[in-house]
Amino acid sequence: MRISTATNYILGGSNVSYQQALQSQMQTQLSTMKRVNTPSDDPVAASRILDIRQADGRNEQFIKNTNAADSALSFSDEAMQSTTELISQIKTLAIQAGSGQNSAANLKQIDAQLQGMFGQLIGASNQVDGNGQYLFSGTNSTTPPYVSQQVSNTSGGMTWDSWNVTYNGNDGQKTIPISSTRQVPVTDTGPSVFGSVGGGSLFDAVNTLHKALQLGTDTPGYNFTSDLQSAIGGLDSAMTRVTTANAAVGSRMNETEATRNGNGDLSLAYAATLSKLEDLDLPKAVSDMAMAQLALQGSMAAFTKTQGLSLLNYL
Repeated sequence: MRISTATNYILGGSNVSYQQALQSQMQTQLSTMKRVNTPSDDPVAASRILDIRQADGRNEQFIKNTNAADSALSFSDEAMQSTTELISQIKTLAIQAGSGQNSAANLKQIDAQLQGMFGQLIGASNQVDGNGQYLFSGTNSTTPPYVSQQVSNTSGGMTWDSWNVTYNGNDGQKTIPISSTRQVPVTDTGPSVFGSVGGGSLFDAVNTLHKALQLGTDTPGYNFTSDLQSAIGGLDSAMTRVTTANAAVGSRMNETEATRNGNGDLSLAYAATLSKLEDLDLPKAVSDMAMAQLALQGSMAAFTKTQGLSLLNYL
């Protein structure tokens, strides 16, 4: 079969163009050290690479979320531990007040200490996270959960001061997704930690003790021992409530840490899979590049000879 000069020209030019494109692709691979730079390099691998990168992106966000959750929970843990220490100190004051060896002046001194501790309790109950969000307001995290106002009370000819405490949060919990199947709560409601105000809360117990220390043992018609025992019982209940809430926070922190470790392992697995799919085998690439250069030189030489073919050359 005869092949015309025009056909030889077209075939030779196409071969040169193919070899040039192949060499350009190899140069790009060597420059990026990636085997797959465009979908046309390997359509199947390119599709898998896209899927893995998207999955890895979601996983990286989960890792950031676990860090944020752990930070918020650590602030809650700190506030609850501070609260349990304060409850213990307040109970010690109550026991000291009930020793039977205190004058009215001694009880006032104990009450002065109690007032300072109460301020610390309000501070702990209004704890914020690293972003200034309140941890015990439920989902209403921009509003301080507890507000306290000192008021004067009169009953049966007796007068004493107390702290009027109000809760301004709600009953919700803020959550943060730490995996595709788990959202961990990072806030708690004030009542779940400190009790419901007016219904046996920590603040109610402290108020009862505050009253007892003011009225003392010499006020006619006042049962000092009854209120003191009530305050101690309330403090014990508050300790149980706070330590239970703190244990729940600790459990969430453990879960968050375990999930973060799992997400970290998954991130390494994604990186290894991506490396297998797109990373360049350098020794092979260098060898292929050398062969491609030889092939291009051969194609160009053949094409040059093809351009010179003509019957006129033999006349």
